[in-house]
Amino acid sequence: MDISTSIAAMSVEMSMQQTAQAAEISILKKSMETQEAAALSLIQQMAPQQAAPSFGHLLNTYA
Repeated sequence: MDISTSIAAMSVEMSMQQTAQAAEISILKKSMETQEAAALSLIQQMAPQQAAPSFGHLLNTYA
């Protein structure tokens, strides 16, 4: 009975470790998604805002 008890305990421990690892990976993925969104927002704020092209000021009306 000692061997079967230790096998059962090891099985339960491995299952708990797998669950904990899955939770850690999920949290890591969520953290990476949050960082990606923050970086994208920062890049968009740094990019110059371009106005709609206006060609009226480039025409030579005296030519």
